[in-house]
Amino acid sequence: MLLEAGMLVQSRAGHDKGRFFAVIAVNENFALIADGKEHRLQSPKKKNPKHLAILTERADLANITDGGLRKLLHKYNYPNETNKSEE
Repeated sequence: MLLEAGMLVQSRAGHDKGRFFAVIAVNENFALIADGKEHRLQSPKKKNPKHLAILTERADLANITDGGLRKLLHKYNYPNETNKSEE
């Protein structure tokens, strides 16, 4: 499956192994990924596509902000954290 902007991915290699990101753009050799915190939309991280695992969910990047991206990825990056408002 080819990477496209808006796909959600998990890093499989590197210091960010296991973290989840959204693909912002794709060029010939690299995918530009962001998580809204360490790698913001304005300065995404370059990552080799073979080091990324693709998820089935997609993000609508049309009007998303860094905060919206963090909120979207929170359930993947912190699966065991409970929502305080549900308690």
